[in-house]
Amino acid sequence: MPGETLRRLDVHSAGQAKEGHSDDEQNANRANATVSGVATPGPLQLDYRIPSEDEHRADFALVPIAIVAGSVVAYVGARKLWQTVFGNRTGIYEKKPKKAFVWKAKRQQSSPNELTFVVGENFKLQDSGANRTSEEWATLLDSIERSAAVVVDKMVEAQFGCIGKAITGSDFTDAASEGPFYLTNPSAQGHVCGGSNTGAAVIVAAGLADFALATDTIGGLRIPASCCGLISFRSTTGSISSEGIYGTSPSLDSVGFMTKSPTLLSRVGDVLGVPGKKNWKGDVVKIFLAKDMFESWLVEDDREMYVGLAKACLAWAGSELVQEVDLKDFLESHSTGWQYFAESGKNIFEALRGVSTAIAKHEAKHHPLDPSPPSADDEEEPLYRNAMAIKDAIRKNFKAGISEHKIVVFPALLQPAVHRTSEHMKHTLFYRQSQQMCALASLVGCPQINFPIRNRAGDLFSVGMVSLNKTDRQFLATAEKLIRMVEKQMKKLLSQPPQRGRITAAGSSVGKAPSTSAEPDRNREEQEAEGLKEAGNKAFKEEKFEEAVMAYTEAIRRMPKKPMYYSNRAMAFIKLVQFSNAERDCNLALALDSVNAKALLRRGVARKAMNNVAEAKADFEQVLAIEPNNAQARRELRDLLQFYRVQ
Repeated sequence: MPGETLRRLDVHSAGQAKEGHSDDEQNANRANATVSGVATPGPLQLDYRIPSEDEHRADFALVPIAIVAGSVVAYVGARKLWQTVFGNRTGIYEKKPKKAFVWKAKRQQSSPNELTFVVGENFKLQDSGANRTSEEWATLLDSIERSAAVVVDKMVEAQFGCIGKAITGSDFTDAASEGPFYLTNPSAQGHVCGGSNTGAAVIVAAGLADFALATDTIGGLRIPASCCGLISFRSTTGSISSEGIYGTSPSLDSVGFMTKSPTLLSRVGDVLGVPGKKNWKGDVVKIFLAKDMFESWLVEDDREMYVGLAKACLAWAGSELVQEVDLKDFLESHSTGWQYFAESGKNIFEALRGVSTAIAKHEAKHHPLDPSPPSADDEEEPLYRNAMAIKDAIRKNFKAGISEHKIVVFPALLQPAVHRTSEHMKHTLFYRQSQQMCALASLVGCPQINFPIRNRAGDLFSVGMVSLNKTDRQFLATAEKLIRMVEKQMKKLLSQPPQRGRITAAGSSVGKAPSTSAEPDRNREEQEAEGLKEAGNKAFKEEKFEEAVMAYTEAIRRMPKKPMYYSNRAMAFIKLVQFSNAERDCNLALALDSVNAKALLRRGVARKAMNNVAEAKADFEQVLAIEPNNAQARRELRDLLQFYRVQ
């Protein structure tokens, strides 16, 4: 072998070494000359080699590799042990809240009483460096002629200090977009922060700013604020100037803000110049609790949140002015054509999200700052027109239903924000549900306020409230008081031992709600009635109209104050050519809900069949007043004018 050094050592059986060898070598020879106590005859020759310098260097080169490999194995083992013992709950792989800043202002020393705020990346500021936080945002903001956002100028004039810009997702229709970083949620560590304006929410929740200005399309402001335990406000669409702000959907975009403290709501709102009176003093304000939406909260661990909320509403407005309502039933009864936008074809809130998304995506694709207008043969154009027609109908009917001086209360988060390490399907479901709770205000264009609430286990939820368009100022003043009252009621409830059993908001004191002891029976009757209604719908589709009538009748017997059941039975009577019965059922439905478009339409059809053309014409005209794009009402009215010569 090249470079190899060999050496031969002769050992004699008598244990004598050759001359010239040391004593140590002689001792070694003696030891090797005997095997198992038997003397070895003759000389024993041992050959060995001394490694070369190259081989020594190769051995030493393996040392750092072994150290790195050992470190990796140790890290993986420690990580698995940590996750096994503590779970993956701590958010240790997330960035600190201060990393949510993409630009910080160079500020002079300010007063300790000065309020500070941040803005989203889609706000244009005077400082040119603030508008170039990323190549994408720089391009978008360059398309805006104005040098700075109007609302930011108003804040600065009010002596509020803008301290920077926060990470903002560029797709405002995608609530799950959280920008380039995963940020620690200061209010629910390890859980998602909500996407879109997530950077602003994290900064305010961490106490790095007093409030944040942001835009909202389908929850881009409200969802991250709810996930981070903040109060958020979405203004009436178009009521606050959006000059100097890059938005995506003129029909849905709204300017708003988020904060920790309810005491800042009116103060910031006044500087923004929100519409409305200073307060509702002297007006009778009615509160509608959408109990059907709170169904998931009426369980063992979460029911106290609904109780605390209802008690606060009762303490503020009084028992005569707080009423439990079925919001889902109201929306389904006052709109048509929405089923196309619901994946399941049944959930109205899923449909509202679908309608909002269709509008937002179309308008983002054909942005007003885009020099290329929509083409005439655009495949999405019919879908967009259909979505806009449903939006207009929902807006008109909702405004007619709640009218002035009314507030509708519902859950803004049906469940706590999911953990960041949850399955992808859970993330998707959470964001979709959250956007469903935001879509109504986006379509109606009304103001919405969300505020945090926690259950006994400390899980973070959120409550939403909407009011009539352009009542923002008095709505904010009311929310300041109501939120503090809810906090007080929840503190009192959670300091007491948990109550067992299923309960209502506050017994029979909320509207006409039944007593606590009757609640299980009422819930069972509601479930049975819904099951019978579905059975009737199935029979109707199979053209078994008599069976459908029987099923609807049983549903009415259990829940006689549901206008939808009468309206459905009326349609079955029409198919059975029993027009007088159909007219009677429509009258009963309209007695419960005077602006029920379906009941009016079906009564008009029945009256037309009975040759009561003048009354039928009045019904069809009333339907079109509620839903201007109702195709069947237009067709029926046109037939009356052409064939019956009705004036």
